Amino acid sequence: MAVALVAAAATLGLATTATAQSGFTDTASSIHRADIETLTAKGLFEGTECADEQFCPNKPAKRWAVAVWLVRALDGGDPPPLDESRFTDVDDEWWLPHVERLAQLGVTAGCRTEPRASFRTWCAETGVRREVAEAALAHTAGAVERAYQRSDLLAARRALMDDWARVLVSAIPRSRRHDTTPQLAIMRDKSRARGPSTRQ
Repeated sequence: MAVALVAAAATLGLATTATAQSGFTDTASSIHRADIETLTAKGLFEGTECADEQFCPNKPAKRWAVAVWLVRALDGGDPPPLDESRFTDVDDEWWLPHVERLAQLGVTAGCRTEPRASFRTWCAETGVRREVAEAALAHTAGAVERAYQRSDLLAARRALMDDWARVLVSAIPRSRRHDTTPQLAIMRDKSRARGPSTRQ
């Protein structure tokens, strides 16, 4: 956090001073106190305090709080309000515009999750049979399991992937679900043709 403060102060071109009083009771002995006081006076930390009269200099900073600080430092203020973001886990948060602005600036792409791991976790959490999930991932079964396996589970895998497609589409903001998008149109048409899920 201390490095981020110094970087933010440099970005703003601020001359730090120890005369301002931030009201924090846990920064008096910090070597970065002057930076903290200056940036506090500029409103950089407004709304992101960790506790009353506490700066918590030795605790990890949350990603959303850092996004707010960086946007305020880079743009000189808060971005205009937004209703939607490219990220699916920031809905209805007051700092949504800051996160989106940081992405526009190319500073962040979010905390991406490995797609195959996400799919396997979803299978486990929704009760998908292990052999179907493994077959969908093209994992090779052990020799004993292969000896008894008499099906490629095609129908079950197809129903599973239809359900997974619905999960992925539901994560896209409605304003971006354009029927003219080829991939979504194909996915939609196939899903409608097959009807409700038949996954067991």
